[in-house]
Amino acid sequence: MREAEPQPVRLADYRPPEWLVDTVDLDISLHPTATRVVSRLALRRNPAGTAGAPIALDGDGLTLVRVAINAVPLAGGAYEATPQALVIPAPPADRLMLEIETLVDP
Repeated sequence: MREAEPQPVRLADYRPPEWLVDTVDLDISLHPTATRVVSRLALRRNPAGTAGAPIALDGDGLTLVRVAINAVPLAGGAYEATPQALVIPAPPADRLMLEIETLVDP
């Protein structure tokens, strides 16, 4: 978990999101030590965003199991996973279904 003090987000610093989320589907399997979460996000590039922008998602305390775009699993070199974020630097399309499977210890 993060221990740094949260920083405020000021309106002057706001930028439109690079990707828009049309739908979210969550499949959650509860377990005392390893809850499995599969998220399916229907994403589309924001016309007001930056062309060629990556998909960047925040996440903390998650164990990444699998990432797929349009039902095709991504190889490890196609994304960057850190303890705080998941970044897909070169999404293959302007509209896609992103599926992420994670484990979390509630």
